[in-house]
Amino acid sequence: MREYMSRERMAEIVDGFKDRSILVVGDFCLDGYWFSDQTRAEASVETGLFNSPITEQRYSPGAAGNIAWNLSDMGVGNVYAVGVAGNDPFGPMLLFELKKRGVDTSHFLTADGRTTPCYMKIFAVYGDITHEKPRVDFESRGPIGKETERLLMERLEECISKADAVIVNDQGRKDSLVTRDIESYLMRMAAEHGEKRFIVDSRKRLPQYVSSGMILKPNAREMLEALGEKMDPADLTKEDIVLMGRRLKTPHDAPLYVTWGPRGVFAFDEGRDYYVPTTMDRDKTDPVGAGDTMIATLAASLSSGATPLEAAILGNMATSVTVKKFQITGTASPREITARYDDFEEEVFGKIERFEY
Repeated sequence: MREYMSRERMAEIVDGFKDRSILVVGDFCLDGYWFSDQTRAEASVETGLFNSPITEQRYSPGAAGNIAWNLSDMGVGNVYAVGVAGNDPFGPMLLFELKKRGVDTSHFLTADGRTTPCYMKIFAVYGDITHEKPRVDFESRGPIGKETERLLMERLEECISKADAVIVNDQGRKDSLVTRDIESYLMRMAAEHGEKRFIVDSRKRLPQYVSSGMILKPNAREMLEALGEKMDPADLTKEDIVLMGRRLKTPHDAPLYVTWGPRGVFAFDEGRDYYVPTTMDRDKTDPVGAGDTMIATLAASLSSGATPLEAAILGNMATSVTVKKFQITGTASPREITARYDDFEEEVFGKIERFEY
């Protein structure tokens, strides 16, 4: 069996994380977990409707915030966050949760009239039974204003000069921080700083980044949408993803990664195209936030000298840790990542496939 990455090589790459500085820019949000004890519910005197007595609440950074949290927990030396919070109760909570996790928020902006994006997951608890209720979202009515864009560009310029890699998280919402002007600015910075790794995760606007020279990390569904294909992602074969990935990468001179849910990731790099499976019990996992863990690991690994294939392997190792953490968008420490080596050596390395042109 071919050894794609030795234990010593893995340790060398992961140890390099502590010497890296990585900037995360984009759509930061606050994830909330509210637990209502329905055994305490009482009917309202005014309406007769039963209330939801929240007896436990937890908060954590989500979206771009979860990427920054992942970077911090995996030991990256400096993690800079550039985003916009609203001047509302959730803004300070988001900044507090980021700072608590070791993320540098000194370049973060607070804007009047902006709603801090929040995603509140509500769990109704009936004794030993827990039922998840519809999520409650807090969103702004529209994009950021021109003055906020100008200030963001100033903050970004300060951080990019200090960073080894830049991660762009573009949720593609109507209130996204990544406006057309911010997008154009980031593409220009990527062109001017060719020595730095710019990596993009864009849910809705992937085609706009294809010729940017940035590293792209779509999932299979996002790849299909970017190519205008109407296929169901569940019907894709490995060969389908390889052919479509090559189409997406054709005008693109940077590596491309396509994640395939619990089945692994594809790495495309100058004719060296690989499929890297993973190892996990699909019936006992929580995939929420797995893509954030993947892009964080790719950025940390590539900026620490990993090859695109090595970065993909490490990304799968890290996500195989976080999907086992429930009711929270989990992270993986260096110890947790490297502890996965034996399982990957036994179950994954022999199944890695290279696709020739």
